[in-house]
Amino acid sequence: MLNHPNILQLYGLCDCGLLAEAPALVSPWMDYGDAESYLRMFPRAPRLPIIKDVASGLVHMHLSNVIHGDLKGVGLSFHASTPINVCFIEIEQHPY
Repeated sequence: MLNHPNILQLYGLCDCGLLAEAPALVSPWMDYGDAESYLRMFPRAPRLPIIKDVASGLVHMHLSNVIHGDLKGVGLSFHASTPINVCFIEIEQHPY
């Protein structure tokens, strides 16, 4: 398990039965959703802290031999009282 302030924690899976095609991922609630939603709500938000938080989370992932395969704005989560979190669903172990 990756534990870092800029990586969104995965609490587990929920099998929603017949209503869903696949199990749902359970993680902390993010008040502002993803980066695209956040920047639409706050278009004047400073970008440098966002970039620094994302880079910090990615560095931690890479040092843990985890590579994020598809990082984009919808893969970044925003909460009112925490730093930006990198979310990842599909991960690959990189054999260094």
